[in-house]
Amino acid sequence: MQLTIAVCTRNRPAQIRRCLEHLARADCSAVHEILVIDQSDTPLRPADLPQLEQLRLVPTASRGLSRARNLAVRLMRGTAIAFTDDDCYVDRQWPAAIARTMADDPQLDALFGRVLAYGTAEQITHHHVRTPFGVITYASHTDGRQCSGLIDAAQPAIYTTPVPPFEHLGAGNNMTFHRRVFEQHGLFIEMLGVGSTLRSGEDTEMQLRLLRAGCRLRYDPAATIFHDGWVTAEQNMRLQNGYACGVLAVLLRFALRGDPLARMLLHFRFRSIEQEISTSVQQAAERKPLSYYRERFVALVSGALGGVYLAQRADSAIPHLNSTQHLS
Repeated sequence: MQLTIAVCTRNRPAQIRRCLEHLARADCSAVHEILVIDQSDTPLRPADLPQLEQLRLVPTASRGLSRARNLAVRLMRGTAIAFTDDDCYVDRQWPAAIARTMADDPQLDALFGRVLAYGTAEQITHHHVRTPFGVITYASHTDGRQCSGLIDAAQPAIYTTPVPPFEHLGAGNNMTFHRRVFEQHGLFIEMLGVGSTLRSGEDTEMQLRLLRAGCRLRYDPAATIFHDGWVTAEQNMRLQNGYACGVLAVLLRFALRGDPLARMLLHFRFRSIEQEISTSVQQAAERKPLSYYRERFVALVSGALGGVYLAQRADSAIPHLNSTQHLS
């Protein structure tokens, strides 16, 4: 098993440097290459980054996380590609755990791992919120900030049919795919993801797409990373609106094509929004600034329109990869 690690970054030199410093301390014996896809306005220089033997710095004028990830797939030389984010720090055994798990199960198409908040036990608290579909994790800091994009399930699990992605697999900051996945099922939809029209959801769409196709996906807490994505309440509001836009588009895309799970998840999300509005009307203490509701409305309308558009385009919205596009 030869592993490609890919980290996509834009205008965050300090974050990518710290991310790579943690990778430099990890067991990278199974790592063939580390791709840094750099979409920065001022491109990074090799001298700006830790000196890693496997490092390949790839500057690009493209914009959007999905485009960056698709470029990484087209450039990958490994058998599998592991994605993490530039604000994440890998556990020292993360690369080895991924390579071992993928090698031990040749039929495994994708692997998702545990994501915890970065910080000391004295600073942070992990919260586990039960939904009708499982448990969602977030963390709070003693300084009032929050960190999302986490998953803390203790037991490994394998899925071959659609499941709620957030509760069972997590997000795109800790995901690995075998190369055949992209050859057989296509790349990330480039309208989705940070920096794109629909702002998020490319990871969720890929998870659901693969499970609908009967692919074999595994969650395994042995592949652990730490997310240093701490944000203020105001920043979190914008972040959650981005999630709402992209995820709504993804769920609507599948729901309009007859997917029963997507319809259930949509129903739950709309009930949650209804409850939020009802609470804010009835309890003055729960009311937020008018700008919050305006931005949330814009995000939801954008997501709904995007979902209808993606449903109409069907599979034509998915970029495709030929095996000959891989570099050897």
